Amino acid sequence: LQAGWEGLGWSYIRLGTQGKAYRLWEHFRELMPDAWMPYNLLAQAAVMRQEWQVADGHFRKALQIKPDLFDLRFWHAQNLLRLGVPEEAEAIFRQLIKEEPDRLDIQINLANLLTHRLEYDEAVEIWRHVNAELPGNTGFLMDQAILEMRVGEMRAADQLCLDVLEIDPGNTRALMLRTSRMYPLQQDG
Repeated sequence: LQAGWEGLGWSYIRLGTQGKAYRLWEHFRELMPDAWMPYNLLAQAAVMRQEWQVADGHFRKALQIKPDLFDLRFWHAQNLLRLGVPEEAEAIFRQLIKEEPDRLDIQINLANLLTHRLEYDEAVEIWRHVNAELPGNTGFLMDQAILEMRVGEMRAADQLCLDVLEIDPGNTRALMLRTSRMYPLQQDG
């Protein structure tokens, strides 16, 4: 039954009739106020409307009912970043990584959070792991290259730029980082 409510709502959204989906899920919540799913769907709808505070209330209610749902906690943590609550998001990301250490999407979120907090040493370690698991992603390689530079690993940063340029010869990020680092690398020998 719950899957039907969910599926019908997403169908409305795909057809461009979001209002019908939101009304349907509100009705779903009224009919099943003790179920976590309607709150999750309403949270997702609020995220789509960029109503972060509304989404937070729905995420918290869904988690109050079903606190062990992995993806729900992940989505909530992402929304906490939108609300400017990185400390709570970080705690959730770290817990989720303990539970499922192979989830690279969560590790990437944590690496980005740490980068924004200028905690480069831990962030670069995460990017090294991510890039070892997902080789060839130029965006991820450049994220690591920039952090390698910031932690003083200039040769590693330059090699990552070269790797990116081998994949994408016109990559502006790699070209600019190499140009900004070229003089110090030439002096190092």
